[in-house]
Amino acid sequence: MALSRKAWIAAGMGARLLMIAVLAVSVPLTVHNHTKRDYGVDYYKLQSYTYTVAVAVIAMAGGVLQIPVAVYLLCKSKRMTPSSLILDFSVCADVVVTVLLASGVGAGFGATNDILRYVRSPYTRWEDNSVKDDLEDYYNKAFVPLVFILLGMVLSMAATVVSARLRPGRPTTLTPTSEASVTSSVEAKIINSVRSLPTQFVFPISIPTQYFRSIPLALGGFQNSDQ
Repeated sequence: MALSRKAWIAAGMGARLLMIAVLAVSVPLTVHNHTKRDYGVDYYKLQSYTYTVAVAVIAMAGGVLQIPVAVYLLCKSKRMTPSSLILDFSVCADVVVTVLLASGVGAGFGATNDILRYVRSPYTRWEDNSVKDDLEDYYNKAFVPLVFILLGMVLSMAATVVSARLRPGRPTTLTPTSEASVTSSVEAKIINSVRSLPTQFVFPISIPTQYFRSIPLALGGFQNSDQ
């Protein structure tokens, strides 16, 4: 059974609330992740982690801004069409948030995987193996908040699908100008068909042009059958 419009809106709002929740978990996990030993300088912290935190904060802000939009759509009556500007803003905001989260996930996982390969490489020499184990443990724990950001990206993609689903398509109705052109083409085709008949089959009466104007627009299907 197809979901109603309110069900789609509620699903999108639920996806955004879950996205905000998982991103809120990822930020402190990244910030409070430290090594066991104190090296004086945090040289082991990658710039990619700072970027992922910034992306998560921006995505949470975008999700919070989308909540009033979802409430507005829920409060709208079925007979009232929502503003297309608000729906376009919702779709664009969801797309931007999804792209930012995807870039954060790629940057975080890529940098962590590269640095772990360097730490675990047999060609990397360590004066103290405890330093190697400490750094390896730190970077392994860095995967946990990245998984939450990845989950937030999936939820943002779901919200984007909902926003695109709620955005109405452009109606394909005939404008007055197109109706007039179709009517004129039907009239011209009927007149040409009558003129092409042999003389003995033509009635000795004149058919006024106004008669053709009263022919319903449905005769346009007659034109398609000849083609």
